[in-house]
Amino acid sequence: MKGGPPELGRDWGFANAFESAAKLHALIPEHEGKFGRQFLAGVKAGWRMTPERWAAAQRRREELNRWCADVFGRYDLLLTPTAPYDPPPAKGPFPTELEGRKLALASVASFTIPFNLSWHPAATVRAGFSKAGLPVGLQIVGPRHRDDLVLQAAFAFEQARPWANEWPEL
Repeated sequence: MKGGPPELGRDWGFANAFESAAKLHALIPEHEGKFGRQFLAGVKAGWRMTPERWAAAQRRREELNRWCADVFGRYDLLLTPTAPYDPPPAKGPFPTELEGRKLALASVASFTIPFNLSWHPAATVRAGFSKAGLPVGLQIVGPRHRDDLVLQAAFAFEQARPWANEWPEL
């Protein structure tokens, strides 16, 4: 698949920004000071959507859906990590580099964004702890309209790997 996580992350971000801009456009001039800087910057990014940018994003989304159709034509479920690295601190900042490689801002969601864009059902279950002692998630993705299959797999995993009494040491 050519349009990998950085492009899909950008597409997801612009689509959400464009939708937010459409909903909030009339409110921004009168209430701009009531919005946070980052939120406002995200909404205003939606104003930069062009027909060409939208068409390119739709082509990548179609390619993603063809890839998913191929995967789910051969497999019942797809299992991925939920996030590619340990979570950043709650107040940020997001890491910009990992093991010498530059990271896009959306990289923390590089395993979840594709299925948000393709509308495939997905669930995250706790799968253990990282070397740093932080919880690690397992994402379970299913074919479209098979939420039941994803939820059954998530339930089965949680029954096989109960975690309710396991917490990271603070």
